[in-house]
Amino acid sequence: MSNTSPIASCLYEGFVRHRRHGEKPRAFRFPMFMVYLDLEELPRVMDGMWTWSARRPALAWWRRRDYLGKTGDLAEAVRRTVREAGGGEVRGPIRMLTHLRLFGCCFNPVTFYYCFDRAGERVETIVAEITNTPWKHRHRYVLSSRQGAADSEAPVRFRFSKSFYVSPFLPMEAGYDWTFTAPGERLFVHMNVDGAGGEGGSGGGTRLFDATLLLRRTELSRGSMRRMLVKYPMLTARVIWRIYAEAFGLWRRRVGAFAYPSATAGVRATGGVGVVGRVESVGVSGERV
Repeated sequence: MSNTSPIASCLYEGFVRHRRHGEKPRAFRFPMFMVYLDLEELPRVMDGMWTWSARRPALAWWRRRDYLGKTGDLAEAVRRTVREAGGGEVRGPIRMLTHLRLFGCCFNPVTFYYCFDRAGERVETIVAEITNTPWKHRHRYVLSSRQGAADSEAPVRFRFSKSFYVSPFLPMEAGYDWTFTAPGERLFVHMNVDGAGGEGGSGGGTRLFDATLLLRRTELSRGSMRRMLVKYPMLTARVIWRIYAEAFGLWRRRVGAFAYPSATAGVRATGGVGVVGRVESVGVSGERV
């Protein structure tokens, strides 16, 4: 990894928290790290140690086929996804927040692709690539913030209808309400899932579930790369285990389940451009990373 020029890529460390509401509430908090990679800086930023690589199998491996489209140039795949969803042209850097393939295992419940303006200063579009389990089907939501993000520091909010089956314990007839801050010293993503209600079924009903991702930036260096592998061994395998353990716990408590819509519904890949609004307060003051 070159030390002659500044890089945008980094590591983020913190936690994800899930909370289920209703008659049988349940919550957990899971510590973890994620990588934030400028696609123009690959593969050189992964070459600092033999245990990390974007060129060959390694303990921490960025493998192209684990992400959008599986083959070809990933940046072009993101640009095409945004363009085909009606989000316009991506004019600047694309930076992804994701889990790597760790110790041979990779599972990303969600990978976020932050698409910047030409100057690389403001996020104009976010592509959320969702993977469900055990089906491992993928879906993309394309969230365009060009019409409301004049301030690069202001959080942006998207409300839209759910169109992809993720959990058997949440209905398809639901609305999403997502809030993002731009990646900086801290990175925050919050998602509410509400029962169908409001315009277009995009929220306004009973709160069913919420998830919070709160991370703190760490420089990408040999020391930090080594520390993450030691501190979070087999992280992606533990993510999968936690998903199944949580599902088992819900099943034991007799939480109602919803069947998969069809054998092919999860393969749909059409993105929808979300409705954006400015958010004055994110509400994270009580959380610490």
